[in-house]
Amino acid sequence: MNLTKTSKLFLFVASVLLLSCSTKKENQAEQIVEIKNKNHTWYSFYAGKIKNIETINDALKVPEKPYTEAVRISDISNEKSQNSSIQKGIAIVNQMGFLIFEDNNFNLIEENSIFKGKTADNLVFYENTPICGLYTNSFFNDSTFINNNSVFLVQMNQETKVFYKILNSENISKNKNDQVTDFLWDGITWSCMLKNSAEGIINFKYISFQPKESILNINPRNAEDKIILSQNTEIEFRNARLQENFKNAPERLKHILKSVSNKYNFEVKLYVAGSSSPKTFVQNNNNSSSLNAQCIFSDSWTAVLFEDGTLYLNGFLNNKSQINKGNTCGIKLPKLPAGFIYTGFAISDNTLYASWEETNFVNTSKSGFLQVNLYEILKSANLIL
Repeated sequence: MNLTKTSKLFLFVASVLLLSCSTKKENQAEQIVEIKNKNHTWYSFYAGKIKNIETINDALKVPEKPYTEAVRISDISNEKSQNSSIQKGIAIVNQMGFLIFEDNNFNLIEENSIFKGKTADNLVFYENTPICGLYTNSFFNDSTFINNNSVFLVQMNQETKVFYKILNSENISKNKNDQVTDFLWDGITWSCMLKNSAEGIINFKYISFQPKESILNINPRNAEDKIILSQNTEIEFRNARLQENFKNAPERLKHILKSVSNKYNFEVKLYVAGSSSPKTFVQNNNNSSSLNAQCIFSDSWTAVLFEDGTLYLNGFLNNKSQINKGNTCGIKLPKLPAGFIYTGFAISDNTLYASWEETNFVNTSKSGFLQVNLYEILKSANLIL
C-alpha cells in the first residue's frame, strides 16, 4: 500500500509522540526519590527500651551478641487490610515481644515470661492474628537446654494485647530434649524441624501437623486431641524451604522489579499481608554480590525494600491516594553507615517502618527502626495527590 507524504508525516509524528510517551512512562517508573527533608525519625533499642535518636550515629553502643540472642526486629510484615480501619504493621522484637505499628504511632507489647531468653522469629498470621515461633539456641546459649514445658508457638490477641501459648515442643515430640527450631506454614500444613542437642550430639527430625479446628483455639493442654501429626523427611522440609528462581515469581513481583531484575543479583522474600510463611525468589545475573530484599503484597499496594535502603512502591496509600499515577516509583531511604543494613519493613496507612541493624557475620549490636512519612515524601515529589 502506497502512503501519501501527508500520511507518512502523520505516522512519523505519531511514532515520535508514542516513543516520547513510552520513554516518559518508563522514566516515571524508574524515578528514585531521595529523603532529604525532616520527614523521618530514627529509633533504637537500648536497655529494654525504645530510644528516639537524632541520627543513626546517635544510637548508643550495645554489646555485640549472636543474632539469635540480640534485641532486634527479627521479622516484620503487615496484617491483612481491614474495612474502615488502619492496616497495622507487626514486628517481632527478639527477646522482648511484638511491636504494633498503626500509622504514625507504635506500641511495644512485652512478655518477658515467654520471650526472655528465647529466639523469636517466623511471623505468620492466622485469621489476621499474629503468630510467631520461639526456641532456645543451644549453640549460642551457655546454659544447657532442658525442654520442660518449652513453648514453641504463641499468638497475640491484638485487642487485649495478651500472648497465649498454642503449642509446646512436647506436643510435637515426646522426646523431652527435642525442640522445634524452625517451621513453615503453607496455609494448611505446619512443617516443623526439631533439634536435639542432648549430650553434645545434635540430631534433627521433621514432623508436620494439621489442626482439626482453628489453631487459635488450641493450647498445650488440649493439643493432643486437636492436631494430626505426620512424620516428614529432611528432603520434604528442605524442598518446602527451597528458594525459587525469580522467573517463577508472581507477575506482580516481576512487574515492580522489572527495572532492576536484569541488572542485579538479589534474594527477595515475599510476604502476603496477613498470611502464611513467605517464599524466597532468587535472581542471578552475574558473579557480583547479591542483595537481600523483602516484598509485601497488600490489597492496595506492593512494596519491595532492599537492604541498601532502596524502596520500590506502587498502588494506593491508605486505599485512596494513588502513587505515581499507577506507575512504580522508588524511594531512597537514608544511607546507613558501613556495617549496617535494612532488614525489613511494614507500611501502616501513610507511614513506613523499616527495621535496621548493625551486623558482623552472625553477630548483631545496635538495632532499631526508621519511621518515614511516606505521604509527605511522595507529595513533595509530586508523585501523589
